[in-house]
Amino acid sequence: MADDELFASHKISKKRTWIDIEKEAIEYAQHSLGAKKLFCEVLEGNKVVIKLHERSGFTEIAHAHEGVRRFLLQFPEATMPE
Repeated sequence: MADDELFASHKISKKRTWIDIEKEAIEYAQHSLGAKKLFCEVLEGNKVVIKLHERSGFTEIAHAHEGVRRFLLQFPEATMPE
């Protein structure tokens, strides 16, 4: 495998790892902890993490303070079977 291919493969693997970590953290908060919503703050310049959170369903709710953006993920209310 050429160096370029190895580097590209590592980059894809690293991206997949962060996506998986985000997914597992969300599932743990919702199902194990019973959270109804999650908040997170991201530094303004961290575009990669902002995109990751948005793809995971977070929506921006405010600028927490200078250079920091705040996001929310609200879980749907569970309905009990009748």
